[in-house]
Amino acid sequence: MKDILFRRSLVCGIILLLIGLSVTSSIGGYTKKTDQSTTENIINFPLNAPLLAYWNFDEATGSTAHDTSGHGYDGTIHEATWTTGHSNSALDFNGVNAYVDMDTHSVNLGFNKGDDYEISAWIKTESTEPGVVYCISNTDNEYLYCDIVIDSEGSFVFRVGTLDCVMTTTSPGGYNDNDWHFVEGKYFGDPVNPTLELYVDEDLKDSHTEWQCPFNADDFETTKIGRKSADDVDPDYFDGIIDEVKVYKGVVGNLEPLPPNIKGQKEGKIKTEYEYTFNAEDPDDDQVRYHITWGDGKSEWTDFFDQGTDAEVKHIFENKNTYTIEAYAQDIKGADGEKATYEVTMPKSKVFYFNFNLLEWFFDKFPHAFPILRNLLRL
Repeated sequence: MKDILFRRSLVCGIILLLIGLSVTSSIGGYTKKTDQSTTENIINFPLNAPLLAYWNFDEATGSTAHDTSGHGYDGTIHEATWTTGHSNSALDFNGVNAYVDMDTHSVNLGFNKGDDYEISAWIKTESTEPGVVYCISNTDNEYLYCDIVIDSEGSFVFRVGTLDCVMTTTSPGGYNDNDWHFVEGKYFGDPVNPTLELYVDEDLKDSHTEWQCPFNADDFETTKIGRKSADDVDPDYFDGIIDEVKVYKGVVGNLEPLPPNIKGQKEGKIKTEYEYTFNAEDPDDDQVRYHITWGDGKSEWTDFFDQGTDAEVKHIFENKNTYTIEAYAQDIKGADGEKATYEVTMPKSKVFYFNFNLLEWFFDKFPHAFPILRNLLRL
């Protein structure tokens, strides 16, 4: 009887274990993809960001592309002509000098490293020349930029980054076939490892996750449809029709600075000035200042410094003791980071340097005083 009960208990235990493993695997969550290319619509990672701008090009006349999102980010049309679109009317770009200019709205159309951002558009082209669908950059030399382009092979490319550090996703070729195609570039912000995804006709074509150089929405100054936004680079004018351009942006909010790294004299003499450096990084690339408590009853604020650069501060400890320096960084938007500590010991008194010139004057004034000391010093 005991053997039967044991076998039944063992079978029940195995069944419960298998059920537990199944449930665990089903709730494990989504793992971001790295360098993944596919023509299948596998996981459509939702952006869940509100609409920031929407140029539907349904005016069919005039030189203004109205932003129908309600934010008023209207664009000025240069040389592009009205034509039949994927939905109602659209703009036909000649590949030579046609574009839509939204430069004055660039600060609002930009995004931070931690934000979510999406660009989508319907396009139709048969050109074998590379062309820009949408581009935003921080200066006229395009040091920092985000764009969607179609290259000479008919591949879509979605990029976010700087000239020194850029994330790129690329679709297969052949989309310059004179048919309508829907392209979406999605940026999922993260202070360390953001993710880029590129969709064509609602199918995920490429995904990439990696560390991204710091950048900030306040840096964006130029925005255009139909060409690169910066003036001092090859414009890559788009040759074809663009319709229904949308931009989505999800603001994560201001991220706090990291705890500062503190360096300086760990052991020294009292009443002696020593220099200490404080260096904190800010995920949003904001300037930071430091609040320093020296452990001797004194504290102070520094000026603002670029994040990631040394702030050099001098201090004098008056008494023998072991002191704990505490410091934290505050970004220019008011976010306080975590504290860092640094222990120093000042066990020695300041060295007294005897003035021998004064001693010589004394012996000259009193030639017969202290003959033994005079002999020792050979004065």
